[in-house]
Amino acid sequence: MTHPVIDAATIGVHQVTMPIPFPLKEVHAYLIDTGGEWVMMDAGFPSEDALAVLKPAVERICGGPARVHTAFISHYHPDHCGLAGWLQAAGARIIVHERDWPSVERMGSDAPFNPEEYGGSPFAAIAAEADFSFEQMRQETQRARFPLKRPHLVQGGETITVGGRSFELIWTPGHTEGHLCVLDRATNTIFTGDHMLARITPHIGMWRDNGESPLHRYEESLALIELIAPSRALPAHEVPIEDVPERARELRRHHQERRQDVLDVMSPQTRPAPDIAKDVFSGRGGGMQTFLALSETLAHLNALVIEGLVVQEEGEVTGFYRLA
Repeated sequence: MTHPVIDAATIGVHQVTMPIPFPLKEVHAYLIDTGGEWVMMDAGFPSEDALAVLKPAVERICGGPARVHTAFISHYHPDHCGLAGWLQAAGARIIVHERDWPSVERMGSDAPFNPEEYGGSPFAAIAAEADFSFEQMRQETQRARFPLKRPHLVQGGETITVGGRSFELIWTPGHTEGHLCVLDRATNTIFTGDHMLARITPHIGMWRDNGESPLHRYEESLALIELIAPSRALPAHEVPIEDVPERARELRRHHQERRQDVLDVMSPQTRPAPDIAKDVFSGRGGGMQTFLALSETLAHLNALVIEGLVVQEEGEVTGFYRLA
């Protein structure tokens, strides 16, 4: 896959594209020149293949990992935080949102996967329904693990200055509970992780069983990015986003349409959530794709319940739902 060239001479940003064992195939990290010291956005997947790309890139661009002062991790998924421990071992300060750190920490432990610790009962039920093994995924990420000690935890709203460049940390919950975007005010460039992608819609599923609506939080986060109106967005997958406010509006419209898709397959009679998901996401494969479809359907059902359009009945953990 080819990607538009970022004019590093203009904005001082170098893209490093690494392989990942997921359908998107690639993930981008970004090295940012702050005038002698370097900042990195995201840290790739914990594999030897990814390190074989990242290590020489850091040597060539920065002069070695010891020159990386700070690495911002957008969220806890392994294709974004996987090589943070390698950078930390060379002296980099690693920055993670406090709400995502528990998941990063568990992912790097040797303890067997416990879905109850990640997302509570709904998360466990979704994984079981989809016949998807997160324990197998955890073991895959352990093959080339680089231990990450406790990083610098943030809440969002902080400004981090490195060298001659300041970065504003923006808490953008949705894709994960503790997702961070990073705004470089000097060039009005925002690094969006998986919060916004140019062509596909980021997955918005259920978080922990804590009463929050991931979809509503995501839409609020999109509205915030639209208000900030960066000149460009550099996401972790695909290509740069040139019209950031318009892309934020497109993503919000998509989820309004997805709500309607869910309502269109419902009736006054109760239906289990997995059946609704199969109708809304027909043609999806099994395993991880089934998990993602069910998780996203539950996030939309959760939002519709809060909006008073759908009623959740007592039943299985994943729930029975009907039109209000």
